[in-house]
Amino acid sequence: MAKDLFSFSMPSPSCLAESDIQYILNYIDGEEAVAESGIPDVHSKNMKKEQRTDSAVCDWSQHSVSPLLIQEEMSVFKQIEPQPVAMTSLGLLGHYWDVQQRHKQQKQPRKIEEEMPVNRQRLSTVEIIRVAGERFIQLQEQKDDDSNVVTHPYGLSFSGLSKEDTKDMELTLILLSAAEKVGERQFDCASRFLSHCKMLSSKQGSPLQRIILCFAEVLSEWVHNATGKYEPKGLKEPKCLATSPGWFPCHNQLPQIQIAQFTSIQAMVDCTSTARRIHVIDLALRTGVHMIVLMQALSERKTKAVELLKVTAVATVEKEKVEESGRRLASVAKTMGLNFSFEVIFLDSIGDADDALFQIEDGEAVVIYASMALRTMLSQQTGLEKLMNILRNLHPSVMVVIEIEGNHNSSSFFSCFIETLFFYGASFDCLETCMADDAENMRFTEQYLCLELKNILSAEGNERTVRDVKIAVWRAFFKRYRMVEIGFSKSSLYQARLVAQQFPCSSFCTIEQNRKCLILGWRGTPLLSLSAWKFR
Repeated sequence: MAKDLFSFSMPSPSCLAESDIQYILNYIDGEEAVAESGIPDVHSKNMKKEQRTDSAVCDWSQHSVSPLLIQEEMSVFKQIEPQPVAMTSLGLLGHYWDVQQRHKQQKQPRKIEEEMPVNRQRLSTVEIIRVAGERFIQLQEQKDDDSNVVTHPYGLSFSGLSKEDTKDMELTLILLSAAEKVGERQFDCASRFLSHCKMLSSKQGSPLQRIILCFAEVLSEWVHNATGKYEPKGLKEPKCLATSPGWFPCHNQLPQIQIAQFTSIQAMVDCTSTARRIHVIDLALRTGVHMIVLMQALSERKTKAVELLKVTAVATVEKEKVEESGRRLASVAKTMGLNFSFEVIFLDSIGDADDALFQIEDGEAVVIYASMALRTMLSQQTGLEKLMNILRNLHPSVMVVIEIEGNHNSSSFFSCFIETLFFYGASFDCLETCMADDAENMRFTEQYLCLELKNILSAEGNERTVRDVKIAVWRAFFKRYRMVEIGFSKSSLYQARLVAQQFPCSSFCTIEQNRKCLILGWRGTPLLSLSAWKFR
């Protein structure tokens, strides 16, 4: 499925009928039956061009998917091996098309209840989304079978589920139907589904209710932008998460962030073990909390004491706050007795970067730290290419990259919707577990994530600043600059597991190796990738 991510089109007509408002969970009206030919075969390499461009894709092409990585993604996805995570790479849609073909051949409807877990505790957010996705697919199979008439799309037995999980399952089905209608430009029907989502969910509800409310607000705004029929409410621009007080508890309480940062710092220490003068170029300094960890490690070095730690922060926004972070770091370094230097390179855009701006002195070991930085540069193709060439010319000892492990750069609306639903569903579930005792900062972090989601699904052109791709795509991109993945030392891997064990929720954290990089996840859903590189 993943290999066709940028080539398949949306299913043209819907297999679900238009809803009847008299039922909150909606009846099917039989007027929108779909012809069998309405579902394109995503596995066909000979799919006609008009099938890719003429189907209802909600003008998603106007979102200007970054051309820089399209070629890498298309080639890399052909080689990706399937991974055992919940609904990876549009597994929902791929599974749907697969079962459609089998169903047409066998004409034997499956029993909906067969795959439902029974007699167990409450499901996680991702588990509910996964099972609801399977139900959504199965319902469409039944609808396509003339011998099996379903009069109520969600009037099914959710045996073995708690009352709360049943409500969340039904709510997820409504959201999936809403997204399908948005994708097909059936905006009136989509608006009714979205109204139900907002009516049945709450900011004080379960993690799934909160993320569905967020999706409903985003999709409502999408519909508004497409039709101009009504003004959506709900999403407001929050302050920058990384430079606000709320970032500190978020940083301390989320295991994936802690694991990624401590492990990356250990990798930087390992690669500069003999250097006395270390120059860190940080592409996204933010609060600089991770630099304090590096300072601590360097100040405790027993052999070859560090003579100078120089930090150069590259920033395109909030120069004053980055400078304030630098002053705090200088104060911390002084208490540690560490000779410290700090400089900010402020650019109007990443395309303004220049070799002369980076003052590298003889004897300095250069380290590049890119945490959630490159994802914001994908829409600036020329600028990113220029920056990568500049970094190569600096001959760094290592470049450490932390990125979101998700495919949120798809050219298809529904593809992007499914990917983000699983990713942000897992993220909200993680916040609920790890920050349950800090509701205020948890809500603030969720608000920030909702703004990211809004940018992914609604923004167009250069305004779409959030573009995430998976490590396989980054590998193909870095290869263009003769970068070699070096992996992590045993001490770095030990550091990762040690940090994870410090959290009460450690049993839900997943640390997996993908070749030489680490994939950090929550309940099996990948969230972050952590990799280390050298230029040849």
